[in-house]
Amino acid sequence: MDELQDYTLPEDLAALADEYDAAVGHRDQFLWKWFHYLNPYFRLSTVEERYESKVQKDKTCLTFYVTLLDDLVDEHNDRITFQEAAKVPFDARRVDEGRAGVDGEWLAFARRIWEEVEESLRMAPRFREFRDLAEYDLRQTLNAVRYAYIVNNHPYVANMTEAYAYSSHNMVLLAFADIDLMHSRQFNREELGTLRRILWTAQKMARIGNWVSTWKRELLEGDFSSGVLVYAYENGVVSDDDLRQLWTNPTADVVESVTERVEREDVRETLLDQWQRYYDEIERAPDMDSVDVDGLLVGMEKVMEFHLDSEGMK
Repeated sequence: MDELQDYTLPEDLAALADEYDAAVGHRDQFLWKWFHYLNPYFRLSTVEERYESKVQKDKTCLTFYVTLLDDLVDEHNDRITFQEAAKVPFDARRVDEGRAGVDGEWLAFARRIWEEVEESLRMAPRFREFRDLAEYDLRQTLNAVRYAYIVNNHPYVANMTEAYAYSSHNMVLLAFADIDLMHSRQFNREELGTLRRILWTAQKMARIGNWVSTWKRELLEGDFSSGVLVYAYENGVVSDDDLRQLWTNPTADVVESVTERVEREDVRETLLDQWQRYYDEIERAPDMDSVDVDGLLVGMEKVMEFHLDSEGMK
């Protein structure tokens, strides 16, 4: 963490982080350093060396875009601007900048970030080949943002089945892999199904890492979408009355009581046990000729270490 605190973003990304602070004013710049530093650990082994720093930047810019849209609904409850900004990657001509309630500054910022991502990706050697797949996976990511909004406005809907199925896409791991594949001329596309099955499991591992390291902050902020809280609710650790109070009148006493029970019942440890089962599942997956799956597993271990060590910092 000391090394990460001293880590310096490339100049253009540092400027983007400053602009994000000025426009949105929510995320600590530690988040951007955390991601940029860490993302080479889960980069597919197929990425050609000459594209490595380009891929690192492309993924970081995509993270800016997804985080902005997440903040629009999660922190600012601005569903209208989110709806328009979510159109940008798929049909920018349909974006209604004059729609009542749209924040023009945030929408313009989202558009500019995405245009930078797309312009760079178009130069990738296999962009056309994997473009449709990347668009599909990005839609799933934005659907995960929508799902968190639904849970936070209808908290009794929360359940672990949907948390894994929908919320895991918020980790963007499949979309990041699409960027890798665009820069991987040696990847054998016949192995795509096997790779995506592995990445689907790895994405759930990343989701668990995020859940167990951010749930306390999110609880204080009135965010009920964390799998830690969802598991606790689904298994009777948190009652309907607890959820009602957290939703309508989240006093310090209520938050403290829920936190103590979640910790006493080892909910976090239960999810970490699930992380290990997912790890074992990937270890048993069929071998791949063009992707180093063992290297990916080492990377997912590193991601979990960083999640746990940076608890409360992002």
